[in-house]
Amino acid sequence: MSGANLLKQHWSEARPMLRQQWAQITDEDLTAIDGDFEYLVQTLVARCGYAADRAQREAHVFVARLGASADETAALFAVARETLAPGARKVREGLEELTAGVRILAKEAAARGGERLSATAGVAGERLRDTAGDVKEQGQVALERTENFIRERPFTAIGIAFLAGYLVLGRR
Repeated sequence: MSGANLLKQHWSEARPMLRQQWAQITDEDLTAIDGDFEYLVQTLVARCGYAADRAQREAHVFVARLGASADETAALFAVARETLAPGARKVREGLEELTAGVRILAKEAAARGGERLSATAGVAGERLRDTAGDVKEQGQVALERTENFIRERPFTAIGIAFLAGYLVLGRR
């Protein structure tokens, strides 16, 4: 059964689900859509700011869920979980590695900054300004090291960005 037919067939149950999934869709939009798949795609483009291809994909996924039985939905989630698990593990490992690297860099910077500050504790204003400049430079070095860490592990960074996007945008 095509997406257009499924949406028409399940329109009464789809209406509240559409509002739940896309808060930007108004009651007037739902009245205008009235089970028309193409108008749903156009509404997603207009209301949600999606590109046409993304709106098409989102609408197909939504309609596919309408036609899927509970067993099919559970099977789809199982496949998705199985497919995404290795990537999630890699992201988790990358986050742990990034966290460890940042901690090491922060400790090094703090130790260097502490050494500099204790060496200049007895010196007046100008030495203190020099030391503050050194600490600032060390902070910049620590930041550069962090950036290099991320550049050296781009897949880890992509995984972190994916996970952050999922956590921020995927849990509406």
